[in-house]
Amino acid sequence: MSIERETLVEFMEVDMGLDMSDIDDDTKLFSSGIVDSFSLVTLMTFIEGEAGFRLISSDMILDNFDSINNIIAFAEQGAARAAE
Repeated sequence: MSIERETLVEFMEVDMGLDMSDIDDDTKLFSSGIVDSFSLVTLMTFIEGEAGFRLISSDMILDNFDSINNIIAFAEQGAARAAE
């Protein structure tokens, strides 16, 4: 499975309380301070449920979660890894 962009954006708006009007697909979410470390757990749970794989310790790098594009690419890689 993968994560659809629209589903991710809706989750970030509704569940994480973000104003997505000023956030594009390459906006740095964590390194710019838009998203904090407390929200990371919520985001990780969403990714696991939506993409259908469990995150492992080597997945826990900022780059995987720092933009919408990065999250989608990471979810695709994780889903492919889980399918092997």
